[in-house]
Amino acid sequence: MEVSPFTAGRRSGEELRSSEYPLTFTEYLLLKKGIRIPEKLNIALKHALLNCDFSGIEEKLEGILLKFTERDVEDYLIQGSLPIYLTSTSPLEDAYEIVRKIVEIDLVREGLSETTREKALGLLLLLASGESLAYDDLSSTLGLAKGTVEKLIEKLEDLEVIFPVRAYGSLGKVARKTPKYKFLAPMLRSAVLYEFGLFERDSKTLGMLLEDAVALYLHLLVREKKMGLHYDAQKGGADFILKGHSIGIVIEAGWGKKDLRGPLKKKGDVWFVPRELFLLML
Repeated sequence: MEVSPFTAGRRSGEELRSSEYPLTFTEYLLLKKGIRIPEKLNIALKHALLNCDFSGIEEKLEGILLKFTERDVEDYLIQGSLPIYLTSTSPLEDAYEIVRKIVEIDLVREGLSETTREKALGLLLLLASGESLAYDDLSSTLGLAKGTVEKLIEKLEDLEVIFPVRAYGSLGKVARKTPKYKFLAPMLRSAVLYEFGLFERDSKTLGMLLEDAVALYLHLLVREKKMGLHYDAQKGGADFILKGHSIGIVIEAGWGKKDLRGPLKKKGDVWFVPRELFLLML
């Protein structure tokens, strides 16, 4: 992962909101493995991110990274971001059941027609597959009017299955760009892919799941700090931009080819942060 200062130009829904609200990686480690991450480390990592300065962080780790493995990180991203993982013998199947009930029960309560509801799982599959699709493309693929697609997405946002990361820029520019939609819990993306026989434990899938996790963390952080969360809509632009901070922060999230213990390093204004360090922030 890359972190750098920002410069311009660069079960049912109710259950999902309560007992099935996403777990952070530190919560997962505690509940599943009994590993407690010191709060002072969480605070130090959050401070480092918000100030875009990770100097001295390695001295604060105190052997924490030796307590878990790369497999633990992968398991969290794939199937450990909802509490259901702690008790289920088939976590991805059970997570898909949450999605199915949202479509079959909650979308009825939201007043969506049967025709629209029947397209909801297809929409989620398109989003889960990582396709960067504009509303017009989604409308054409699903055979639904553009306004209907927008309403369906809005209801899935309300039910906290997905949430938007909007483009950075002027109001006019933002309005013209389709938001990037992330799954509130990475496990929900895995569950949809698994149900349709498309799940692969490869770098592409893990990269998409990591982006979901990073988006979740930033989503929680911006609510706490009253910041803005965006993406750079320019070709090759940044995955995430945090605004509201004095300098602004650009974040690129990718799985990459290096192993879990890749070094924390700085090159110019850019910090290269191992994914597990970011995941220990909250």
